[in-house]
Amino acid sequence: MLGTHFLLRSLREMGRNDLAFSITATVGDITWVKCSYDSIHGRIVSNWKRDGTKLAMEVTIPINTTATVYVPAKDEAGVTESGKPAEKAAGVKFLRMENGAAVYEVKSGYYSFKSDKFNVAPFFTRWLTTICEDGQMEDGSMPSTAPTIGMGSGATAWGDASLICTYNIYRSYGDTRVISARFASLERLMKWYASKSKDNIAKVGGWGDWLNLGASATSEVIDTAYYAHLAGLMAEMAKAIGNDEAATRYAKQHNDIKTAFAGIFCRGILPQAEAQVPPRRKPPGPGLLIS
Repeated sequence: MLGTHFLLRSLREMGRNDLAFSITATVGDITWVKCSYDSIHGRIVSNWKRDGTKLAMEVTIPINTTATVYVPAKDEAGVTESGKPAEKAAGVKFLRMENGAAVYEVKSGYYSFKSDKFNVAPFFTRWLTTICEDGQMEDGSMPSTAPTIGMGSGATAWGDASLICTYNIYRSYGDTRVISARFASLERLMKWYASKSKDNIAKVGGWGDWLNLGASATSEVIDTAYYAHLAGLMAEMAKAIGNDEAATRYAKQHNDIKTAFAGIFCRGILPQAEAQVPPRRKPPGPGLLIS
C-alpha cells in the first residue's frame, strides 16, 4: 500500500463529463513507483523515480480531465517539465508551495516533471495530519483513503494505515515527533478496535483477504492478526516517546491478542487457520501463527 496506494491520492467524479483528481509522489525509502488507474475517461498514470535528491515524475492525464499534481520540491524554481521551467510549460499552471511540494494544475496530456533538492519531511507531516486528524471519525475509526473520497472508514489494513504509516515513518527517520503529535489519535483508534472485539477476537470487516492466492481467510482471522500487530506497534512507539505506562499496557494487549488468536484459530488445523494458505501450499502441521 505504501508503494502505490496513495499516489492517486483522491478521485472525485464531477458530473458525467468531468473528472478531477490529484496525483502525489510520496517519497521515502522507496526509489521508484509505477502506478495507474483506469478512470471513466481513460488511464491515469503516475510513474516516478528518485535518485538521491533528484526526482523524475511522469504523469498522463486523460482527455476531458484536469489534475492537481504535487511534485516534491524545495521551491517551484527547482521543478521543470520537459526541460523547461514547469510554470512556463503548456497545460501547466503553478498554484502554490504546500508542505514540501510544488502544486500544479495540469490539463489533459503527458507530462515529464523533474525536481531537484526536494524535501519530503513537510509532506509526510501534512499527510499524517490529513489521515490521523482531519480524517478520523468521531468513533475513533480511520478512513480508508486520505483525503477521504467516500469509501467509508474502519476497514482492516486500509483504515490502519494511520498507525502503520506513523510507525514506518518513525522507523525510517528516527523522529519521535511524528509519534508524539498523533499518539492520542492512535489511542482513539485502538479503543475503537477494542469496541469491535470480544475476548480479544476482532471483527471489523472491510476489504478482507483480497490477496488470497486461491484461499480466503475469515474476517476474524485477518482482523485479529492486524489487531495484534497494531498493539505491538503501539507498544514500541509508546516506549520510544517515554510513555512507559502505555508501552506496558499495549505490550500486554499484544500478548493477550496473540494468545486468543492461537487458542481460536490454531488449535490443530481448523478451517479458519487453514484458509490462510492455498491447498497446494499447505505445510504439514498447525495453521499459521502470528508473532
